[in-house]
Amino acid sequence: MPTVDVEFVLSDGQTVSDNIAALLADAAGEVFGSPPGTVWVRLRPLARSCYAENGTAEPEGWNAIFVTVLKAHPPSGDALEREVHALTEAVARICGRDPQQVHVLYQPAASGRIAFGGRIFKS
Repeated sequence: MPTVDVEFVLSDGQTVSDNIAALLADAAGEVFGSPPGTVWVRLRPLARSCYAENGTAEPEGWNAIFVTVLKAHPPSGDALEREVHALTEAVARICGRDPQQVHVLYQPAASGRIAFGGRIFKS
């Protein structure tokens, strides 16, 4: 059930390629060790005009990618570090961005607090 939201800061006229969601879903599935059909990826473009950093006219984050991961039971400790590294590298490679521009946030465990089709997911 991992859900991955990927938000791209895009230049004017820049778009996200048609197959990038599938490539990211496949890569995340490999990183998480998830079977087919169990990792969901949602993409959101963010225009440069909707992104800013305090104290600078030209933010370093203009090429940023923000990744939010929701899992029933996220890893911790060394396992989390390994997963974050692998996910960051995969997103950067697929999107043609520097890994330093990929920022990953893990949400708290979703088990018992997320519903699919009106049923609370518990695992």
